[in-house]
Amino acid sequence: MFDVDLGRAVRSRARFVALWWDARSIPENDKVDFRKLEGVPKASGIYAVTGRHDAGSGPRVLYIGTAKNLFQRMPRSAYTNLSETHAKGQRLLRSDVWDLTIRWARLSPGLLRQVERLLIMSHSPPFNSQSVLLSEPTKKERDLVIMNAGRRGPLFPIVAGAYQATWRDRHGRQLGP
Repeated sequence: MFDVDLGRAVRSRARFVALWWDARSIPENDKVDFRKLEGVPKASGIYAVTGRHDAGSGPRVLYIGTAKNLFQRMPRSAYTNLSETHAKGQRLLRSDVWDLTIRWARLSPGLLRQVERLLIMSHSPPFNSQSVLLSEPTKKERDLVIMNAGRRGPLFPIVAGAYQATWRDRHGRQLGP
């Protein structure tokens, strides 16, 4: 926890979370086995699937999730969210996504939900629940500053809960319409 004081303009406290991302490319074939991703730790953390999507012009964050055990949860979740059922019950990778990379960072279990929500609010991934995008950060999320490093790809270098919150004056009154 750090005190931030910029004179009369801003005075608040901030909690900094540093995430060091690792990544593996996902082969472009329908028989991809997400369970065979190498180097995925059996630790709690956050993960993001990045790549290209028909609705966008370049690489972007497609899905963000959390896990108490990345090794077990991440492959199943990525497969579920990035594949679809075709004729005869055959499950294939979605045709509207390509150049996929799965990224993960270790994170304390106590911060998983807060960090996930802020990353979803900031990146608007198309395969996440859109209800998070319509919400405002909670008091516990407002003072978070997430710093992304390592193989972060299209993840923003810095994400701050205060940017996702309604602007307020120094007395706590909401500014704007």
